[in-house]
Amino acid sequence: MTSFFNPPEIDNEILTSFGAVIAANAERMGDKPALVCGDVTLSWRAFGDQVARVSGALQARGVQRGDMVASLAENSAAHVVLFAAVVSAGACMVPLPFSATADALRAMIADSGAQILFASDTQAGLAAQIGARTVLGLDMVDDWGSNAAPAAPVDVRPQDLFNMIYSSGTTGMPKGIIHDHRFRSRQLGRITRFGLTEDARMLISTPVYSNTTLFGLLPMLTLGATLVIMPKFNVTGFLTLSQDWRVTHTVLVPVQYMRLMNAPEFGQFDLSSYRCKFSTSAPLPGALIAKVMERWPGNLIEVYGMTEGGVSTALNCGEFPDKWDTVGRAGEGSDLRVIDDQGNELPAGEMGEIVGRSTSMMTAITTCPTKPPNCCGATNRGAISSARGIWAALMPTVSCNCWTAKRI
Repeated sequence: MTSFFNPPEIDNEILTSFGAVIAANAERMGDKPALVCGDVTLSWRAFGDQVARVSGALQARGVQRGDMVASLAENSAAHVVLFAAVVSAGACMVPLPFSATADALRAMIADSGAQILFASDTQAGLAAQIGARTVLGLDMVDDWGSNAAPAAPVDVRPQDLFNMIYSSGTTGMPKGIIHDHRFRSRQLGRITRFGLTEDARMLISTPVYSNTTLFGLLPMLTLGATLVIMPKFNVTGFLTLSQDWRVTHTVLVPVQYMRLMNAPEFGQFDLSSYRCKFSTSAPLPGALIAKVMERWPGNLIEVYGMTEGGVSTALNCGEFPDKWDTVGRAGEGSDLRVIDDQGNELPAGEMGEIVGRSTSMMTAITTCPTKPPNCCGATNRGAISSARGIWAALMPTVSCNCWTAKRI
């Protein structure tokens, strides 16, 4: 079953066409590094050329607007090129979590309807077991990127599909969360206020199949900035890349911050180039925020929200040093409320269920046999979402603090 959602309209909204922007950046940025991963460094000119050629090869194989193209692969330059090429071709990228079981992946392939699955050498054996109609090696991207005929970016509409991200399945079967170009365009507009410019260098160490990663990765490509990507996170490698590439931004989950703060070698590296770090996906304790703010140059922003969209807040740790045990203010375009079990709005300081409405909302969610109560629904004022069940792992006090923080 698929449930669909209609986010509110915005007057005079300008849509960011991802494929067209990449093509423009390739011309504008030329030899500037676009993507660094291991021993591979692609200039913007080379990155744009590879994206155009892989997009052309996909279209030559019959990939059309709205088609699903899946991947099962670790972080790599080829994986990022593929992602960008799929979107440039007007299709929808479905990066699958290689941490999932074969049974779960088989269900995701069937649910998504992906016609093609690209697999890295490491994941090839698993890819052959999960029922994809066509399985291609990710090394095809390198071949196409050199030899295929290039194609211009497909003109996209706001409602055209961009990507499909599968949830972790902590509340049952993993669900396919579909984002359209409108969602990504609106998200890009919000994150740039945190100092992301074309001279930024973002270090990515979480997997491409996570929305946490896309939160940092996609803005870099639209801005014409530089992405430094780790195939897999490790403390020393992260610190070395940060120093060597003069990294300005990164997106991490709390356990990564904890590992870095506990590492004896942390203070041995020059991290003075950092402007801002982001934390998502789980609660970031105030005591850990204090350590990061004391020892690591640059600001820290904790983002609280869901891949589905809807409820969203951001804590600017530098601006509000007395609010580190909260999750900050409602994000731009978000309207948050706390309600009781009867749906009545509660005053500040009362414990309850967080509900919210946002201009950024998923297009649809799949593999839901029945719509989860109090999870999501449509209203005449746009999509509405709720934290009940979805955020069961959060400390109960966070609900209260989120509401009071909005009233700073």
